[in-house]
Amino acid sequence: SNNVGIGKHAGYQSTTPIDAVYIGFEAASTVTTQGGYSVALGSNAARNCTDLDESVVIGWGAASNAADASSCVLIGSQAGIFNGGSNNVGIGPQALFGVNGSPISYLNVAVGHESMKSAKNGAIGNTALGAFTLEVVDGGDYNTVVGYDAGDTITTGNNNTVIGNTADASSATVSNEITLGNTSVDKFRVPGVNF
Repeated sequence: SNNVGIGKHAGYQSTTPIDAVYIGFEAASTVTTQGGYSVALGSNAARNCTDLDESVVIGWGAASNAADASSCVLIGSQAGIFNGGSNNVGIGPQALFGVNGSPISYLNVAVGHESMKSAKNGAIGNTALGAFTLEVVDGGDYNTVVGYDAGDTITTGNNNTVIGNTADASSATVSNEITLGNTSVDKFRVPGVNF
């Protein structure tokens, strides 16, 4: 009840939503288990998603093939298209895009064009800020990556911090490492502290 559906097949087979807004061609057209308090805006937004409870999905094809996108914010063309995991934030074109058929990744924040694009195999608790960040994470958890193209080689590594333009961890599988800057950085400065 109290639902709004605008567009051909918007919310078409949705049976359980409460206070939901679906706008666009086939937006949230198959939400069948949970869809309350959710917004799907854009052509094919959340189209094949069955669980969309308490989520905001905006953009062409965003979350369109994610079975579970509950408690998510996915904004951008194809954001979270295959990443069927709850409690994710993906902002930017193809952010948290995901891999079809892979175990779900959840509790991630990806902001930027193709940030965490190929996240798969249950990547949990990662934060990636910047275009092309943490692009190929493959089950790696609790990584924090900031900067254009930073951390884009980490796959199974855990608990890494990578900061700076094109900065990368020492290997794709390393864990518990801090990397500041890329290979061009040749000075480290902390004002008021001498090294």
